[in-house]
Amino acid sequence: MRPFKFHKKLLFKAGALSVIVITSMASMAANSRYINDSANFNASFYLGVDAIYSNMKFRTNYGSNIFAKATAGINGFVGYMFTDSFGVEMGYEAEKKRKKTSVVDGGKYVAGWLVPQGMGSVTFISKVQQQHPYLGITSNANFGDEGFISTLVGVSLSHIHAQYDMVQPKFVMNQYSTFSKTKLVIMARLAIGYKLADHIAIRTFVTWRDTPVFKINSKENVIGKLIKLDNSFNIGLGLLLW
Repeated sequence: MRPFKFHKKLLFKAGALSVIVITSMASMAANSRYINDSANFNASFYLGVDAIYSNMKFRTNYGSNIFAKATAGINGFVGYMFTDSFGVEMGYEAEKKRKKTSVVDGGKYVAGWLVPQGMGSVTFISKVQQQHPYLGITSNANFGDEGFISTLVGVSLSHIHAQYDMVQPKFVMNQYSTFSKTKLVIMARLAIGYKLADHIAIRTFVTWRDTPVFKINSKENVIGKLIKLDNSFNIGLGLLLW
């Protein structure tokens, strides 16, 4: 089994973009004040962290029966509000690597190819990991004394890496396949928040990403080996500071 190697160019570009945007936002925030300190959430500059539970499904016959679909993750983010209700947010969401062991009978499809009947039951040991640097436009609306609703529409530079080892004791066979791709995908998020103190709030949210655009062929160039993703959703709970 080959070790997982993160896409180095993605890390470099995301890191460089983060430094530029955060520096710009910090400069703007230093020359501004809170729009309305008594309001629920009207900070000009904010940052925070989210705990995430992600559900990323694979399509039937293209990885659904061997790859894990749910995992935990974390997201760090910064944002800037141009007005009381309009702003931008960027973040870096990364999910924990998820491993799974599955037994598949012959005659069923796995990652786009049919397991021969003569192979009997085949054991697959798989792992999958995802990262989603993102940038989006936000809109906020306060309700009640301390509550607020926030929406975000944007794009994420999503990176998916999956791999499986196929173990077939009958034929003393051990084969692996890796799948890796980075794509720009559309995303949307709905969040509900509550102000705990003057400059602290929590938010709970649900996020959708258009991950069906991912169709990834095996890097080993084995004909027929292909994984496809379905829509992905995550839910989370976060802390905001401003």
